[in-house]
Amino acid sequence: MGTCAYSRGVRRGRLVGLWDRSSGRRLGVTALVPLLYMGCGLSLDVGPPEDAGDASVVARDAGGARDSGRAGDAGSPDAASCAPAGSPVERESASPGTPDTTAVTVSPAFWSGWRFGVPPCGMHLQQVGMNGDGEGGTYFVALVALDGPSDRPDAPDLTGADVLRVELFDLPGGAAPMDHVVPTDILLDGGTYAVVFGSGAFGADTGRAGIRGGHVRPPGSQLIFTLRQSDGEFIFQSPAHRIWVSGTAR
Repeated sequence: MGTCAYSRGVRRGRLVGLWDRSSGRRLGVTALVPLLYMGCGLSLDVGPPEDAGDASVVARDAGGARDSGRAGDAGSPDAASCAPAGSPVERESASPGTPDTTAVTVSPAFWSGWRFGVPPCGMHLQQVGMNGDGEGGTYFVALVALDGPSDRPDAPDLTGADVLRVELFDLPGGAAPMDHVVPTDILLDGGTYAVVFGSGAFGADTGRAGIRGGHVRPPGSQLIFTLRQSDGEFIFQSPAHRIWVSGTAR
């Protein structure tokens, strides 16, 4: 299988090697090269994404390609019973924790997102957010309607009719991870949706950012995923990275 499927074996090894992306040289590896992780959209940077020369250490549970149809791997979107109209509604891939040095990449090559459920009565979606950092510039977040918890966007480049809306937002540059909130305004019916962050399309710049790990995944929450643009592969990532949506019940 491809590199990402093989990277599941890397998780079980004791990989302590370092990789210098500026020179393309392996600096020291006791198991397998960390580049396997980077091919799946997982950033190993200790510093901000632009610091390509910094040493990078493999963190726990880097994640890898998994069968999106297997609920045991993917989790289940939280589509709870309806709350009173106007009540706050929030869905999150992970609750706030202490951000660590791992990050799922957001770049022109790797678009990363998360699937979530909306209660049967619907939701007025007002905010999409992620915890991370990266190069300053304009990025996009797309809202995608899905047919169910194991569905994926119709097109990896998000050109399908299932894309409901794309919002552009500015990300300040810097190494300190923080919450980034993107305002939106759309009424959603009950069902399953995804939000996908990326760059290099829809009028966004070509910067590189990361959705930081170190947070706490609630039971049943879906894993973050990456759409690799080079071949369209759908890749599940570590469960500790934080994306959320919020609004009110309809």
